[in-house]
Amino acid sequence: MQIKQKLNKLTTMKKPTLLILVLGLVLSIQAQVSKTKISSANNGSSTIQTSAGFTIVDVIAADIRFSLFYEALQQTGLSQKLLLMKDENYNPENYKSMLYPPFTQGSGSIDGLPFTKKYGYTLLMESDATYKDKYGIENIGQLKEKAKEIYDPVYPDDANVTDVTDPRNSLNRYIAYHVINKRLNYSKFINDYDTQHMLKTYDMYEYIETMCPNTLMEVRIVRSSPGVNYFNMINSTADAIQIVRSNSDNDATNGVYHEIDKILAYDINVSTHMSGIRLRMDAASFFPELTNNNMRGNGNVQSWIIPKGYLERFTCAEGTVFTYLNSYGGYLDYQGDEVFFKGSYDFSIVTPPIPAGTYEVRFGYCPTGGRGAAQFYWDNVPQGIPLDLRVTAANAAIGYIKPGIDVSDPSGYINDKKMREKGYMKGPSTYKDYINRWYGGTVARNSVYALRRIIGTFTFNKSETHVFTVKSVMEGQFMLDYLEFVPVSLLDTENVE
Repeated sequence: MQIKQKLNKLTTMKKPTLLILVLGLVLSIQAQVSKTKISSANNGSSTIQTSAGFTIVDVIAADIRFSLFYEALQQTGLSQKLLLMKDENYNPENYKSMLYPPFTQGSGSIDGLPFTKKYGYTLLMESDATYKDKYGIENIGQLKEKAKEIYDPVYPDDANVTDVTDPRNSLNRYIAYHVINKRLNYSKFINDYDTQHMLKTYDMYEYIETMCPNTLMEVRIVRSSPGVNYFNMINSTADAIQIVRSNSDNDATNGVYHEIDKILAYDINVSTHMSGIRLRMDAASFFPELTNNNMRGNGNVQSWIIPKGYLERFTCAEGTVFTYLNSYGGYLDYQGDEVFFKGSYDFSIVTPPIPAGTYEVRFGYCPTGGRGAAQFYWDNVPQGIPLDLRVTAANAAIGYIKPGIDVSDPSGYINDKKMREKGYMKGPSTYKDYINRWYGGTVARNSVYALRRIIGTFTFNKSETHVFTVKSVMEGQFMLDYLEFVPVSLLDTENVE
């Protein structure tokens, strides 16, 4: 009996019988091993052995509520991109030397290594009932027509691409936009990053890259509607997608899927929305590996040394050591976590795709006396003079005045403009350190230890990724908290959050 047939049978059984049969089925396939070629960091290839089990594709195939979406997933060939489970070539024992001498972070955590290197996928899917009842879609032909209706206006040059396995095809884009290369249980979309650092008076946003080329998805916590995550909310109409909580967190060995309440698409409205808002992206969100291997947002105070080659979006010179610090109450960091380096470093990070437009790009950081100095490059072009990360906002060269101190400028708006003229901004008013360890237990905007450096203004002619390079010019600590991409049209009206 094939896996799909077995799973179909299992879904109709009572729990005790189901448990016995699931265990038997898993034992019967344990010996199977599949091999998949994947691209390695040096553009070669390496053989990854993945222990057999129920992939996300297997489990979706067995859920008859999503038969139409599954048919499209198969026809587009995207199902073949969702099969990786674990890199058996990664062994933390090979990197133990990176932990000596042992280093204890200020949070008290002792640096460790990732335990595994797992892959993960998430699918957000409309059910057959949703397609039929809300849109009158009952077969693959009608779904193809709906996809053309949505995506041809966004990508008119690709309107005549009929091969559904081509990433430019409208059905391919439609299905791919529902797929993410991170394992995101419901709380991992945004809730696990809504730490005590985040002020609950401000809405919170997370931006996630999908498998539809060069597209983002927005997830939003609306503080006035607690307990609900909104996907791609359009500000003018408040229209948004929601996960159906009664049918979420459906797990497979290498992923999870959720039912959604209406069609999810990167349509004209979403495309326009994404290109007209500030994108603040936590540094850890750039790297799916931190999520797939339960480092980001795990609720523990930990610090991780990440071996070279572990992260797909990160390249570096020899001697550069990437450290990820989990959220800790004493850190004055957005979402409480940060990416951290010591000594000499030379590295590049590939950003998520940024929509076409003209943006002011900013670097969020926490200056302290133990930091060094670094030269920034954007898409391989040097930007300004090196940044001395030891210099706090209190330095005259930056000119920070705490809001409320100057009676003629109680909100600090005049001071904001003067700081901008020098290439700096105060930290946002949306987060704080909630353990008074180093920074006073205060909101970032009110602290000399929270700054944004304006890297520059750039025009991006199309939606695509970019390369942020940092090279040490003076040894010391370096930290990256977040990057911001702000349309220049918003600069005159941007609020303190």
